[in-house]
Amino acid sequence: MSNIVYYSYIFVNVFLPMKGVKRSIVMDKITRRSLAKGITESFTTFHQKFVREVSFTLPANHCLTLCILNDRGTQTISELSEKLLMSKQQMSPIIDKLCKASFVKREQDPNDRRNSNITILPAGYAVIEEHRENMIDLLDRKLEHLEDTDIIEFQKALKVCFGIFHKIG
Repeated sequence: MSNIVYYSYIFVNVFLPMKGVKRSIVMDKITRRSLAKGITESFTTFHQKFVREVSFTLPANHCLTLCILNDRGTQTISELSEKLLMSKQQMSPIIDKLCKASFVKREQDPNDRRNSNITILPAGYAVIEEHRENMIDLLDRKLEHLEDTDIIEFQKALKVCFGIFHKIG
């Protein structure tokens, strides 16, 4: 799968679920799909114009695993594989590599010895922070070419988007 599919999947399945939240407006399937398509296209554009230029030290699914652990805390391999749309058999080598690099630790679940709990370690947090800083540096360089009015409009649009993300996440 491409990085765009991963980003879109993470957004739609990690940030959009509204379990237990009442909706005042019920979107029909066509409207929801149109919104999902627009979000996916935004991620594609963002990836092509910015992310592609950032040097990542890990494969995308390794980074996304760290991001999920950072956002959601300790997860089982089953939970991670479900969130990344891959089998547990595909997830295990990723976890093994992240463990070997000391980015995560694997511990047997005391409640169910068949499961392993995966927890991010300080080195894993450092990788996420390094990528975050690289992205900020890149965007800072790109934004310096915009006019002040464009930056102000962009800030307003981001504020609206973040407000909506928090409502639906």
